[in-house]
Amino acid sequence: MRDRTRAAVRLGRDNRFVTDVDQIAAHEAIDAIVNLAGAPIAGSLWSTAYRRRLVDSRIGTTKALVDLARRLERPPKVMISASAAGYYGDGGERLLTEEEPAEDIFMSTLCQRWEHAAEEIRSLGVRLAIPRISVVLGTDGGAFPSLVRPLRFGLGAVIASGNQYFPWIHKTDLLRMIEYMLDNEDIDGPFNAAAPDARTQRDFNRAIADHLGRPMFLRAPAVALKVPLGELSDLFLKGQRMSMDRILGTGFRFDYPDLPAALDDLLG
Repeated sequence: MRDRTRAAVRLGRDNRFVTDVDQIAAHEAIDAIVNLAGAPIAGSLWSTAYRRRLVDSRIGTTKALVDLARRLERPPKVMISASAAGYYGDGGERLLTEEEPAEDIFMSTLCQRWEHAAEEIRSLGVRLAIPRISVVLGTDGGAFPSLVRPLRFGLGAVIASGNQYFPWIHKTDLLRMIEYMLDNEDIDGPFNAAAPDARTQRDFNRAIADHLGRPMFLRAPAVALKVPLGELSDLFLKGQRMSMDRILGTGFRFDYPDLPAALDDLLG
């Protein structure tokens, strides 16, 4: 949240809010950094100017936080620095572990550069955990309200084949995972952040439509997105089936591991 007044209203005036890391003095004690900054990936067409904004808001901010850690008299113990499911590009049917390489497409290389910028903090002896975040389901913003709105009016659609995977995570579980990463010293490196209930785009939208008691019979062919959206259409036409074995192997457990439970909580 970039507006200090809005942040104070939402988070409480007893907190301290800064709009630039230069406002933090070198002698101040910071135990942990949580970096979730980034302009909305689907906030605009990917023009040259907006691509620059996507890069600067992620990589530029991450580098500024690493520079802050360098000038602090005592570096933080841990940094949680976000990445995204888009790191994997189009995973098709493959079950994607954290060892999978990035692809040579914009959203994939953007995430790769974002992670590389965060890796610089390791030179200070700071533990680094990188959640590769899928679509976050919450009612107070983000993508979920926009996904639900057409489905409420019976206008849900299968996009292209509908077989592309659509990774998701309940907002509560993402916040719990970040807290878990902060508290557990064994958590290091990249971790997929998606619910274990992997769904295709068709199955995801069908589950919401069924929950709302609405029909879903429309279809949006791939060309209908590619022509007006260009490479931005990759967000809708490419998918990732993410393995959750690594984070589950550490002992983390989801409050909302399956989509029906998440929809019951979010939609009643």
